[in-house]
Amino acid sequence: MVGDYSEGGSVSYRSRVRRGIGVLVAAGFVVAGCGGETGGTAEPEQASQVSASGEASVGETSAPETSSSEEALWDPCGLPESALTETGMVPASEEAGIGSVDWTDAGWKVCKWKATAGWYSLTVFSGTPSLADVQARTDFKDFRPKTSGSRQAVQFLQAGSSEDLRCHLAVELQQGTAIFTVTARASIGAQEDPCVVVGRHATDLAVHLPE
Repeated sequence: MVGDYSEGGSVSYRSRVRRGIGVLVAAGFVVAGCGGETGGTAEPEQASQVSASGEASVGETSAPETSSSEEALWDPCGLPESALTETGMVPASEEAGIGSVDWTDAGWKVCKWKATAGWYSLTVFSGTPSLADVQARTDFKDFRPKTSGSRQAVQFLQAGSSEDLRCHLAVELQQGTAIFTVTARASIGAQEDPCVVVGRHATDLAVHLPE
């Protein structure tokens, strides 16, 4: 596997986690596309892959061993149902992971919900990369500094993606970041600017984020 190597010859955990940002977001797009949303994909940079059918698979050598920090990751699926309902999500539509694959061993926890508006979904990725790590990626673009509640945040798009159908907001946490992604259904199209929508949801849910 191509990557940064430590003195012991193994791929460093931090380098895998940083590459995992792109892999996870790309995987979320593919799975969402198979559900009637957008279908664009990005090529993963590690052994974790997403098939054309939208099923996410993790290669045996791709995921690092689970550490105590990974086990302590904030789980977005723990967001209160009342808060999800208030911000316009359907709690019963909750989907943990990506395509029923648990990404905890890769350093991420993921949860997705459908919106009551019907034209988009909200996915929240919880991981250890910092805002600086997110902004260092060349497959993301149009970074814009934002705030979510009292937290620093960065809004961005994915290079080469259909910009009018999705938008991301990475919010700073003590553990790293929570990345909020709004993805519109391609069959319906965006009924509102996805960047405005993702910012609204992140602000609504900010009080429920960990320190």
